[in-house]
Amino acid sequence: MRDVATEKLDVNHDPKGDVLYVSIGTPRPSYCEEPETGVLFRYAFDDGAFTGVTVLAFRHRRASGALTSLSFPVPIDLGAVARAL
Repeated sequence: MRDVATEKLDVNHDPKGDVLYVSIGTPRPSYCEEPETGVLFRYAFDDGAFTGVTVLAFRHRRASGALTSLSFPVPIDLGAVARAL
């Protein structure tokens, strides 16, 4: 079975602010939860679906290995995302 969420990722990185934005599918009005300081999970207002993640200090987290400990509501490989940037 293919992972639909991973196939529809829209990834942007702001190198100056070192912020990674990952959206799943078409952007939707969403609210955020912060399961870990500097990591924001976004969920759709209308149905609560996971719509993406914002990661502050992305390069630092990547260099320290902190990305591997993140657990998402849907399968997202931030290592693969980082390699694609």
